[in-house]
Amino acid sequence: MLLVGSFATGRSDSRDEGMGVSELAQVTSLRLQTLRPEIREISETIIGTGTIGAAQTSNLGVVTPGIVERVFVKVGDRVENGQPLFQTRKNDCEISVQLARAELTAAEARAEQTRLEYERATELLAKKFISQAQLDTAANALKAATAEVGVSAARLAQADQSLADTVVRAPYDGVVTDRNVDEGTYRSAQTFSADGSVLQLQEIKVVVAVVRVPEIFLAGLSLGTPADLFVDGLQDALQSEIFVINDKVDPVSRTLEVRFALANDDYRVKPGLFVRAEIHPPCRTAMLLNQETVLDRLSNPHVFLLDAGVAGLQPVVLREFDTASVEIVSGLDEDDYVLMGPDLIRLVDGDPVPDNIDADR
Repeated sequence: MLLVGSFATGRSDSRDEGMGVSELAQVTSLRLQTLRPEIREISETIIGTGTIGAAQTSNLGVVTPGIVERVFVKVGDRVENGQPLFQTRKNDCEISVQLARAELTAAEARAEQTRLEYERATELLAKKFISQAQLDTAANALKAATAEVGVSAARLAQADQSLADTVVRAPYDGVVTDRNVDEGTYRSAQTFSADGSVLQLQEIKVVVAVVRVPEIFLAGLSLGTPADLFVDGLQDALQSEIFVINDKVDPVSRTLEVRFALANDDYRVKPGLFVRAEIHPPCRTAMLLNQETVLDRLSNPHVFLLDAGVAGLQPVVLREFDTASVEIVSGLDEDDYVLMGPDLIRLVDGDPVPDNIDADR
């Protein structure tokens, strides 16, 4: 509805004090119209971008310190859980096992000897050839010898484990994605960082698309929301659904992270690839408004409402919808009358508007 009328400004300041009544009642022509927000059921697509990541990434270092003697795999090899990947020199560990086994044999012999002495002391006490104190001494010696056997057995088990750990095996089915050392390099057990590791292994039979979306779409996201994923280098879209919504929002980019799982049995989706997600939330009710009604959209978006012959400035929260409309997130009711027209920019909060505008509504 086009409204053309006139109004008196009704405002005064220090400059008005010297003006006559006719000057204060200066009549101005307005080219305005009113409209109500449009309520519509919409199905929108949320766009996010991100990167493909592996389901697991492990930087594998030595468990038993030593010289890396052999590396059994190369970058690009697909390995199975438990498969040997590399080994450190085992000579010292084999010697430690032999020493621990010998110590255990000696400890067992001493324990057997003290057991026999204790049994003999028991017989002698019964015949009153020795005192109770002497039997107690024999009993304590047997306890000490038995404990020594336990300590020696533990040392042997530790030596056996260190020997077994000279061979590092794959913790899961995966692919070797990096090799950081060559054979003959010494590695200690403390170098488990990416740079200090021997190999990097990734599980990519299932990959994860880590995607960031603007925070304003948070209300439309939920676990199980379907999406089409477009991965660089692949022609077909991949279907998935949200299985993780990160609770942390990036305060700089004002985005949040969502994750999608993708089956990748053929290994064609590579970690590190760029991915674009088209997320399809359920239909929702939106309040739409002609974008020409909104002033100062970038820094302080607001509209003017017509109420009882007065233009009232109303701040709004909005998001872009299409080339002609914006979506009003908050600030308006569906029954509000919003002013629009060529002279909208001339309005100031509280300006009167022609009476016939109210009548025409």
